[in-house]
Amino acid sequence: MYKTDIDAILLKTYDDREKVAFLRSLAISSLIGQCVEVFAEKLEKILNGQYDIALSDEIQKANELIELKQNCRKKVYKYRKVLEIESAGFEVIGGLLSEFLDALKGSTEKAKKVRELISPHYVQDDYKTPDEWYEAILNIVQFIAGMTDTFAIDTFRTIKGIRLPNY
Repeated sequence: MYKTDIDAILLKTYDDREKVAFLRSLAISSLIGQCVEVFAEKLEKILNGQYDIALSDEIQKANELIELKQNCRKKVYKYRKVLEIESAGFEVIGGLLSEFLDALKGSTEKAKKVRELISPHYVQDDYKTPDEWYEAILNIVQFIAGMTDTFAIDTFRTIKGIRLPNY
């Protein structure tokens, strides 16, 4: 995309968030293209297991990407709202792990209800051997890891009784 095209789009866009989203998408697209070029150049080494470097370390704009990462660590990831969300995430993830793992071994009414919230793909009826318990724990971790942030937070709040679902 040419600079004149970009300028024209930005002039037609009045919402600053949309402008930032547009510019971010252009940057990501450019970075992906550069990584594809490096990948194509290094394909033989990659297939032979002789390439052990991040593709992004060898792109044309590698220095700019490093600088961007450093600025994000200093400014974006230290922003109060981001820190609040990350801090809460520890409670949510730990809380979900605790609740779901307790539900696997528990026989209380709550444990039974929480267990029913777990997708059947991730849980079976009976665990007897250590290997089966190990696999059950991995499945619960995989189940939680597959949740979106919003779904994880909503599920945590519901299980803990902080908020009831709206039906």
